[in-house]
Amino acid sequence: MRKTPNNQLTAMMTVVGVVLLLALAVLFGLLGKPTEMALIIVASAIALAFINIDRIQKFKGGGFEAEMREVLEEAAATIDQLRDVACAGAEPTLTSLMSDNFMDGVSLEKRLESHDLLISKLQEIGASESQISAADAWWKKGVGVLYHRGVKNLIEHRSNDGQMLTNLAPGILEAGAEFHKTLKYETWDAASSDQMREFIANKGLMTDDLRDLLDDYRHFEKTGTLKRREVFIAL
Repeated sequence: MRKTPNNQLTAMMTVVGVVLLLALAVLFGLLGKPTEMALIIVASAIALAFINIDRIQKFKGGGFEAEMREVLEEAAATIDQLRDVACAGAEPTLTSLMSDNFMDGVSLEKRLESHDLLISKLQEIGASESQISAADAWWKKGVGVLYHRGVKNLIEHRSNDGQMLTNLAPGILEAGAEFHKTLKYETWDAASSDQMREFIANKGLMTDDLRDLLDDYRHFEKTGTLKRREVFIAL
């Protein structure tokens, strides 16, 4: 069954509209507004899904099973392509969402909420685990960087990065500086929880707070979830 000129025009206009929506989504991503971006991605998914609806309705009950199957396959292919686009767009948004946290701006708690919302939207449009994992990879590396920062602060007996240090036992600052060098910041590669644990044990600096935070980090490494969200937000 061939499309009429009107059907072709409708489909073309729909595609153009979706492209504009995706462009707007990218803009929101660059502006650090992942919630708005997530909603636009979902709207785009819905729009593309309906490109072929008129054709599907015309075939309904008409006995053209083969053509009906072809139309449905085309619609499914369109949705698969959109999932790829959505996941590709989510990756830089999540990365930016985490990287901006290393500077002043929106609180880490709000960024976590935005991250969780965007991941849930990808799941709702049927993105695969591997697609979501790829989109979320740099965000998870950033979580490791934040745990590294929290561990370093505990080693140096800081409550936060800006706290001034006074009356420290000999070797504490040196140990903190040495630990800091284990982080490859340009690639967001932090040491694993086991590597951090070994470093601290070798320095004889282990405390209950450090042990608990390292347990939190190990939990995240294994599950991708935060064991004590309120503690992580305060890092």
